[in-house]
Amino acid sequence: MESFFASLQVNVSARRETQTPRANPPRAALQNGACFLYRNVAFLLVCALACLFFYSPLLLIGLLFIPVIFFARWFALGSPFPHTRANVIVLVFLSAVLWSILRAADVHGTVLTTARLLGGVAVMFVIADYADHPGRLWNVAALLAASGVAIAFGAPFVTEPSPDKMFNFTFLFQPERFPFEESNPNMVAGTLAALLPLAMALVLGEEKRLRVFGAVALAPMLLMLFLLQARGAWFAALGGILLFLSLYKRILIGLLPLAILAIVLFSAFGEEIRALSPIPLLNVQVAPSLEGRRVVWDFAAREIVREPFGHGLDSFKSFADNRASDILSEPQRQNAHNLFLQAGFETGLVGLGAFAALFAYALYASWHAVVRDVKRYLAIGVFAALCAAFASDVLEANMWGNKAAFWLWALFGMAMVFGRYGARRRRTLRGKSLESS
Repeated sequence: MESFFASLQVNVSARRETQTPRANPPRAALQNGACFLYRNVAFLLVCALACLFFYSPLLLIGLLFIPVIFFARWFALGSPFPHTRANVIVLVFLSAVLWSILRAADVHGTVLTTARLLGGVAVMFVIADYADHPGRLWNVAALLAASGVAIAFGAPFVTEPSPDKMFNFTFLFQPERFPFEESNPNMVAGTLAALLPLAMALVLGEEKRLRVFGAVALAPMLLMLFLLQARGAWFAALGGILLFLSLYKRILIGLLPLAILAIVLFSAFGEEIRALSPIPLLNVQVAPSLEGRRVVWDFAAREIVREPFGHGLDSFKSFADNRASDILSEPQRQNAHNLFLQAGFETGLVGLGAFAALFAYALYASWHAVVRDVKRYLAIGVFAALCAAFASDVLEANMWGNKAAFWLWALFGMAMVFGRYGARRRRTLRGKSLESS
C-alpha cells in the first residue's frame, strides 16, 4: 500500500511539472508588443533621449522618456537594464550621482546635468540591447557618423565664435541669428574628434554602402574640425587617427612617436605665432597653449582632496566664483577643464572611481575585441574613438553633463556589446574544451 501511494505521488508531481501553466493572453500580448517595440524602435528612443543634450526647452521630452525606457524594458524582458559586467560600476556611479544631487545648490543646473547623465546611461543600455550581436554595431556606428556630419553642417549655426584662434573664421559662425542654444567650440570639436575613427572604420566595413558613406562623412567632419581650431581636439583627432592606422597596419606604428613629438614641440614653441605678412585671416598672437588650465587643475584637485564626498552636481562655477575669483578668470571658472577632475569635484572620490572604472572597462572591452578579431575594424574604431575622447577630455570637461555626453555614453554602449560578446565567446570555447576532454 505504501509503495502504491508513493508511485501515485510521483506520477502527480510529474504531471504537474509537465503541465503547461495557464497563460494570461492580454498580459502576454502586452509583453510581446513591448518587447517588439523596445527591440525595434531603439533608435527612435535614442533620438528622443537626444532632446536632453540639445535645445533646453526639449528637456522635458527627454526626461519623460527615461522612465518609459526602463519600465518598458522591465515589463518586456523582466529586467530594467541588460546584463553586462559594467552593471555594478554603473550602479555605484548612479549612487554617487544621487548623493551629489542632495548636496547641489543650483536647481536648474542640477536638473539639466542629472537629466543628461541619466539619459546617457539610458542611451548606453539601449545600444547594448539593440546591438545584441556585434554585426548590428555597424548600424550604430553609421548613425553616430551621420550625427557627426550633422554636427559639422550645423556648427556655424550653434557655435559661438572664438576670435582668439590662430585663424580668424568668426564670420562663418553666426549663432545669434538663429534661435538655438550656443555651444562651446571646444565641445563641438571634441565630439568630432571622437567620431572620426568611427567614420574611418566604416570605410573598411563589410558593406559597400557603409564604406561609401564613411568616406563621404570624413570630409565635412575634418573641415569643421579645422575651422573650429580647438587645439586639444586637434591633438585628440590626430592621436585617434594615427592610433587607428597603427592598429590597422602595424607597420605604421612609428607614426605615434612622431605625433607625440609634434605635440610637444607645438606646446613648447606655439604660444606666440606672429604673422610674417599682413594676412587678414591670421591673428597676430595666439593665446597660450594650456590657457591657464594648470591653475584650474590644481584648484580642482585640492578641492577634491578637501571634500572627498563631492560638492554637488553643477557646482564648480558657483564654488569657484566664491572661493577662487581672485586666481581664476571667468572662462577658467566655467568648469574644471578636465573630465575626471570635473567628475571628482561634483560626485566625490566614489563617483570619480566609478566613472574611471567604466571608462577603463570600455577601453578594455574594445581592446579585447581588437586582439580577438571580433569585428576587428569596428573594434579598432571604437577603441580609437574612446582614446580620442580621453585625450580631448583631459583638456576640456566637454563630455560630462552637457551635450557632448551623448556620444561618450554611446561609445560606452558599443564597448559593452564587445565585452558581452567576448564573454559569450569565451564561455563557448570553454565548453568546447570541456567536451573534448
